[in-house]
Amino acid sequence: MYPLLPAMRNVDHKLMQRVMDELKKLYKDDEVTLAQQLVWMELLLARTDTVPVEEKEKIRRSIKMYDPLWEEHPKVRQIRAESEAKGEAKGKAEGIVQGELLTL
Repeated sequence: MYPLLPAMRNVDHKLMQRVMDELKKLYKDDEVTLAQQLVWMELLLARTDTVPVEEKEKIRRSIKMYDPLWEEHPKVRQIRAESEAKGEAKGKAEGIVQGELLTL
């Protein structure tokens, strides 16, 4: 239920901070789940128009404090590794094409 909170009316940064503190206590031994909850909150916050822009910014700053949890999330690591592998493969392919052009 907590991830839906940012999309509800009358939400402010103080309430969201209390919720994040509660989530931190609830998931103290499960950082992966905590990171997932916070990401859902951030995604819904970005898409809602029920929260004033000023409050959204304050809430975003509070959520940003937990970004290191997200960076360590297994799915994020997997996506990053796949992206880097694709980038390296593309770089090698472009290097071969450029080398062939230079030879011509």
